[in-house]
Amino acid sequence: MRRKGTSKKHTRNLENIKMKTVTCEGGDPKSKWYSGRACNEKLRVMEGIVSATCWKCVASKIPGPTLNEKTVSTGFPRGWKFFKEFVHENGKVYHKGVEKPELFGTLPVTEIKPPAPNKKKKVTLDDKISAEITKKLQKKKAPAKSATKTTKKKTAKPKTAKVTKKTIKKTTTKSIKPTKTTRRKK
Repeated sequence: MRRKGTSKKHTRNLENIKMKTVTCEGGDPKSKWYSGRACNEKLRVMEGIVSATCWKCVASKIPGPTLNEKTVSTGFPRGWKFFKEFVHENGKVYHKGVEKPELFGTLPVTEIKPPAPNKKKKVTLDDKISAEITKKLQKKKAPAKSATKTTKKKTAKPKTAKVTKKTIKKTTTKSIKPTKTTRRKK
């Protein structure tokens, strides 16, 4: 599948370009990319290119990221710039992060309460799965115990419909009263 905007003519032109192989410039002690070790990496480049550097030599010359191990405390709590009014311990008053020198020392210091600990434990997928497994194991154990009890007891007889006589105007007819096990048809 071709990229959008490319044509067959463009790809044919790339096939006609002559290529050659060059050794990495980083292995030469006279080059600026020399990293202190010999690099004999072969690179495939176009014919007009004089020299090239492999990715290993470039990576060895570029310094790694610097990590700030210690964060410097400013003396302000988190989010103090977003408070409508914040009074620092030294008496400076800030409105939405901008200092107001005319209110210096006129207001009491803002008390910052630490956030309440989150008491709710988030239920993870592992917790749900372990709960389901324990329920299944308990269900398997429970019927095994109840099976021994049911064998000792007498078996209950199935309930059936009762046949009774009804008298209506001196005539007797037999009718069936439904019980809990039978249902009426609508």
